[in-house]
Amino acid sequence: CAIPSQRCDADHTIAHARGGGTDPDNLRPRCRRHHRCKTHTDWQVLRNPDGTTTWITPGGYHRTFPPTRLAGDEPGG
Repeated sequence: CAIPSQRCDADHTIAHARGGGTDPDNLRPRCRRHHRCKTHTDWQVLRNPDGTTTWITPGGYHRTFPPTRLAGDEPGG
């Protein structure tokens, strides 16, 4: 998604109600569309040990993405 993080929701990858922490390891900027998709449908989002994120469709298709770079994460920044 190309929505700038300033216009996104802070979304718990593991829902707070299911024990997900409100911390940098569990929060990610997600546009309202993707936040609602993950929260209110059968899509799943997994955080992998290597920092990648895997989205799983209701039909079982998996797509893995590299970590989101946030301001200040740039090398030397």
